[in-house]
Amino acid sequence: MELSGKVALVTGGGAGIGRGIVLAFAEAGADVAVLDLVSHFAAAVADEVRGLGRRAVAVTASVSDAAQVAEAVAATVEALGGIDILVNNAGFARASASVLDVPESQWDTVLDVNLKGPFLLAKAVLPHMRKRRPGGRIINISSLAGRSTSVFMGPDYTASKAGLLGLTRHLARELASEGITVNVVCPGSTETEFMLNLPANIREEAVKAIPMGRYGTPKDIADVVLFVASERSRYMTGATLDVNGGRLMI
Repeated sequence: MELSGKVALVTGGGAGIGRGIVLAFAEAGADVAVLDLVSHFAAAVADEVRGLGRRAVAVTASVSDAAQVAEAVAATVEALGGIDILVNNAGFARASASVLDVPESQWDTVLDVNLKGPFLLAKAVLPHMRKRRPGGRIINISSLAGRSTSVFMGPDYTASKAGLLGLTRHLARELASEGITVNVVCPGSTETEFMLNLPANIREEAVKAIPMGRYGTPKDIADVVLFVASERSRYMTGATLDVNGGRLMI
């Protein structure tokens, strides 16, 4: 039980990759706060965590709203006693073929959720994480898009996920002396609801670019995040981990 005694807060934890991370953490012994914009998604995954014998709290909040973030963090600390691990997984995207197709309002929303959200969560969590140091972990979930460009989304998504790489490096350098590590995981195309709802011909064409010949699964991503959250990654900070089946090799 590598995370026994640890408390994790996972944003976007109600479905897809976030749910996979939550369950991997619970199976490794952590108690988990499941934060999601959709309350019944968060509640259902929190019930799954309790079914694994761990404590859980479901929290509903918009990660781009500082007041809601503060309330979510306070609710986590009250219910579970503190926070050792933060996973910034919540994200938003809309399919766009061209910069001309992206309205300003969409740009603002994508950047607010995907980049401002992790900034707000880190600020809110750090005072509580410092009380339980050393060994705090902040793990940001970026994307293959942040390392290259998005296959399905627009420039707003690519820019937000690339910005998250920079935020990760800055926080990693700032917090290293305190024993708090900050790393980023970049999934490639993963079998989430969005991917499964794409037309079959688009899915079949896209998978041809993946050397391993298949899309990732939430568990593929969650297992890497579990490593980053554990003591096994203690000397790694500011790192970018690509989990994409070989789609990007640099």
